[in-house]
Amino acid sequence: MRNRSRSLFLPLVLLLLPGPRASAAEVPLESFVDRVDVDVVNVEVFVTDRDGRHVAGLRREDFVVFEDDQRVEITNFYAVARGAGEGAEPVPEGISPDPEMWPVPEDQRLHLVVYVDNYNLRPTHRARVLEALSGFLEDCLAASARVMLVAHNGSLEVVQPFTDDHRRLAAGLGKLGRATTHLPEVDARRRAAIRMIDRALVDGDLTSSRSHLDGYVQILRSEVQRSVRALESVVRALGILPGRKAILYLSDGLETYPGRDLEEMFFGVSAGGGESHLFRRLSREANAQQVTFYTLDARGQLTPRQSAEFSAQDLGGDAVEINRLFHLAEPLLAISGPTGGSTILNTFNFAGTLSQVSEDFGNFYSLGYRSRDSGQGKYHKIEVKLRRPGLWLRHRSGYFDKPAAERVADRTLSVLLVDGARNPLGVAVAFGEAEKEGRHKFLLPILVRIPFQGVTLLPRDEMMEGRLRLFVTVRDEQDRLSPVRELAYPLSVARDELEKAPGGDIGYQATLEIRPGTQQVAVGVWDEISGAESFVRESVVVGEPEK
Repeated sequence: MRNRSRSLFLPLVLLLLPGPRASAAEVPLESFVDRVDVDVVNVEVFVTDRDGRHVAGLRREDFVVFEDDQRVEITNFYAVARGAGEGAEPVPEGISPDPEMWPVPEDQRLHLVVYVDNYNLRPTHRARVLEALSGFLEDCLAASARVMLVAHNGSLEVVQPFTDDHRRLAAGLGKLGRATTHLPEVDARRRAAIRMIDRALVDGDLTSSRSHLDGYVQILRSEVQRSVRALESVVRALGILPGRKAILYLSDGLETYPGRDLEEMFFGVSAGGGESHLFRRLSREANAQQVTFYTLDARGQLTPRQSAEFSAQDLGGDAVEINRLFHLAEPLLAISGPTGGSTILNTFNFAGTLSQVSEDFGNFYSLGYRSRDSGQGKYHKIEVKLRRPGLWLRHRSGYFDKPAAERVADRTLSVLLVDGARNPLGVAVAFGEAEKEGRHKFLLPILVRIPFQGVTLLPRDEMMEGRLRLFVTVRDEQDRLSPVRELAYPLSVARDELEKAPGGDIGYQATLEIRPGTQQVAVGVWDEISGAESFVRESVVVGEPEK
């Protein structure tokens, strides 16, 4: 790694290269701390009649919006209506009533993620849904959507980045159909747990039977936690994108109460506690990023022994199986409902129900209002009312107003998944020579350079001071994501030093613990004073790739 002249490199400490005076008003440093940001909150509203048909023709004055029970003024209004019924006409303000004549603006264009959870899916069930997806995606592309295909089987894989090319999506669906799924292993593990618990009880060994059950439950809990974390990563990554955002999540359900069915079968009682809090957290994260969830239960109609996974003796009777079938579906409802989306459940008519989802994408009202309580880390309830009786509406129930630092961390993560790189600050990233540290770990020096001219400094006595934050995350060859690491970076430079320097960079050097192979490193830089942000992504090859 090369060092410029007149520079100083210290690990995890400020690196300062001489540079020009940053443009800044002569105001005290504390003045930016109380800066009030005004954000526009957008709420998608779906309006239907009593027969479930989308309703067009409503205008701004037909809606009333409340945040935390306080009425707010609708500042932005946009209506889209396609196929909302015979004779229905869209009425976006100031735009031609002919739906073929008005283009979808960029801030209303849909980014749709089709998320195939192979970790919680059986291959035969997946095949049925993928067959129906082709026509659905054609409808989405016709409505100017961009679509990304994501698979999860313990780690995330972006099968197809965002595209509006139907040929690429068709190839991606084919790849999804050939991937391995995890649930057959889960079924085998459950049968093994049933046999071990039953054998221990026959032998009169209650302690061993409870131990077998507890071990099985712990594995299930860790797996559902892993599944939710993977979904959260995708939700957070979508935050950087403009326009509308939606996820179509396909699975055979998720464990709400891991092991409860076996506990009731063998011991007649249940411990009670479930994983519902994980799904509430996920929907809350989706609302923070303005992402709408649509969930699909790939099992089809929920009837006992529909797939002959277990014998009647293994299951302990239809009652136990039915309870488990519906407990697996509960998270799908819990995830979609609060975001304003819907759940496809208990049907084999996937093509027909997916067409109803595509109607949502082409028939909606977008209501925007200004929120001055921005970045406070609070949850805000949203309620929308209609002045016209006899109509039904659906929208997200609220949103979590993330602090600014968390938003920047999410956008840094998005660079690895949806390629939202942008670099107005001119940030550059370089790597040093990686040093091996154990069998599967390397220490990789990373240097982040920021041109001084883009950083805002404010005067304090004889010094010029600023505040930067750096965010770093890594994605490896197996699509595993590291947590986003946040590094505070205060600046303090003597005024005369700035005046003497003809130009230069600010730099920050750190060391990453990293796996061998080709790594994707994302770096975000946030100037807290000006609010400016930069996001870059670089590849680096470290050691020999993992087998």
